[in-house]
Amino acid sequence: MSAQLDLAYDEEQRAIRAAVARFCAQHTAASHSGLDSERLDRARWRALAELGVFAPACPGQDSAGGAVSVAAICEALGEHAVPGPLAATYSALQLLRGDEAGKVMAGTSVVSLVPPGSTLLPYGPDADLFLVCSADSICRATAAGTIAGVPTLGGELWGRADMVPGETFADCADALLLGNIANAAYL
Repeated sequence: MSAQLDLAYDEEQRAIRAAVARFCAQHTAASHSGLDSERLDRARWRALAELGVFAPACPGQDSAGGAVSVAAICEALGEHAVPGPLAATYSALQLLRGDEAGKVMAGTSVVSLVPPGSTLLPYGPDADLFLVCSADSICRATAAGTIAGVPTLGGELWGRADMVPGETFADCADALLLGNIANAAYL
């Protein structure tokens, strides 16, 4: 007997996707040129948070919708090429608690998710929290010195610095999975 996974969007998820697509159409048309390296538009990031795009990642949120809602949201954001550390944010919200999670959920704290051993920091100059992520673990990290800006082909400003690892999160399987779902749907 084989189990089947239904990834079709239900009515609520289609409505969420449509609302995010409308937001994107209204807020991104001319705001990201892609020609010059730009800092993350923090006002737009907070507006996305106010729209509720990060809610499905928070454990215990009533009717948040989970992974399929994250896919619906990221699909709409990807269609409009909305820049930002989406996968990092979704992963972080699976791990963080209290005020720290609240700031990420509200879009006032930006997360950078960094591969182990890398000095390239996605959205590094804008990040308030750094997480180093491997295939089976995530730990907090801090930059060892000043973060130098690095322009990307997509027009975002990333950063470069050595990372100093800190606390490792005990159970990060759901965080890794949700980040991968967000990336896959965005692309």
